[in-house]
Amino acid sequence: DTGEKLKNIAQEGLKQYLLNLSTAIQENLFRQAYDFQTKNTYSVKNEKEFVEKMKTGGYLIAFWCGNVSCEENLKQKTKATIRCIPFKLPVDDKQEEGYCIVCNKDTKQKVFFAKAY
Repeated sequence: DTGEKLKNIAQEGLKQYLLNLSTAIQENLFRQAYDFQTKNTYSVKNEKEFVEKMKTGGYLIAFWCGNVSCEENLKQKTKATIRCIPFKLPVDDKQEEGYCIVCNKDTKQKVFFAKAY
């Protein structure tokens, strides 16, 4: 995970070394994935911004009214679909109200959009 070469370890200490190493690898891989996700997740406020930002990829968080036709509209324009409807958003925990980025209907629901590859 880091490119570091393994060291010569005495057989008596091998078990503990491997346990520590596996824990360190797991923590490092998780941190790398979390950092990548955070770096590539964006909040968008309207359809124009959504379409522009989706050209570069990543996850987009946007208000959505719950209507399948609004999701289909975005899918036709960008090939992005809803990937997750979270209980709580990691980027802003407060429940706020907004407008669906497609039809401008009042909503409190934000969702994650992304392209499938």
